[in-house]
Amino acid sequence: MTESESIPVTLVALKGDTVLGTVSLVASDRDDLPNFSPWVAGLTVKREFRRQGIATLLLKEIEQMATGLGYPIIFLDTEREEMEKLPEIYLARGWKFRSRWEPLKSSKIVMFKLLLNLD
Repeated sequence: MTESESIPVTLVALKGDTVLGTVSLVASDRDDLPNFSPWVAGLTVKREFRRQGIATLLLKEIEQMATGLGYPIIFLDTEREEMEKLPEIYLARGWKFRSRWEPLKSSKIVMFKLLLNLD
């Protein structure tokens, strides 16, 4: 299966007909980092459903999907101010910091997670 056949993919958390949150796996989320792929993108949970483990579940599922598709590593980026609110979600699941830089007015943080044993 080629990358174009397997991604992009979006997972949606539902309760009945109500959308609780979403997350996607995409080939590229950063034009300035073309060799980094794939990316976890758009991890979002509606405000009224936060702090119930939904983001953690969505992240776990997208990681498992990426592993099943054979990706050895995945990436994400987030605003520094988001990391002040959410580090436990990523760090508790084994994500590591890749780099930090200052584009325009905001500060982005790139993280990665090794999914497969590369030994």
